[in-house]
Amino acid sequence: MKEGKFNWIYMLIIMFLLAACSMQPTPVKPTYPQIRPTRTPSAPDISDFGCPRGCWGSKLGCYIKGNISIDSGEKIYHMPGQEYYDQTKISPEYGERWFCTEAEAIMNGWRKAYK
Repeated sequence: MKEGKFNWIYMLIIMFLLAACSMQPTPVKPTYPQIRPTRTPSAPDISDFGCPRGCWGSKLGCYIKGNISIDSGEKIYHMPGQEYYDQTKISPEYGERWFCTEAEAIMNGWRKAYK
């Protein structure tokens, strides 16, 4: 009789464990306070810094001229102080741009002017 009693208890435990393992807990979505980004003069927009894709107009601090050669179509950037910097005119309608750093100009396919 003892063996029958233990078998029944083991069977009950196994059934309970199988039932418990097959149940999926319902996921609980955590709630967080909603934070709304605000733009204030003390928190400038990231677009205020640099010209990662080149600017169509000059910006404060962005003095590198990205010129496209009429003869070869080559993209050449001119730095302040280089020989042809002052006479280089930027025409955005032809794809020419302004850059804030040499890295921006290079990343967009321009090369530095030789002079």
